[in-house]
Amino acid sequence: GNLLTKNGIAINVVETHAHSGNHALAISGEEGSGGAIISGAIPVTPGKRYRVSGYFQAELGYVRSSGPP
Repeated sequence: GNLLTKNGIAINVVETHAHSGNHALAISGEEGSGGAIISGAIPVTPGKRYRVSGYFQAELGYVRSSGPP
């Protein structure tokens, strides 16, 4: 189902292209819409290290990342 549509970007839960399990997120947008994924606040502890990871499949274009790994 549709989780979010905003500023030309749509995020949906789909049953295709799952890396593991049965579902994946499909993120799509209109040409020239750019895009970003923004979540709500996630509590963290100062001084601790955290790692966020994931898998993606791009059909067209390119993926640009910013910030340290």
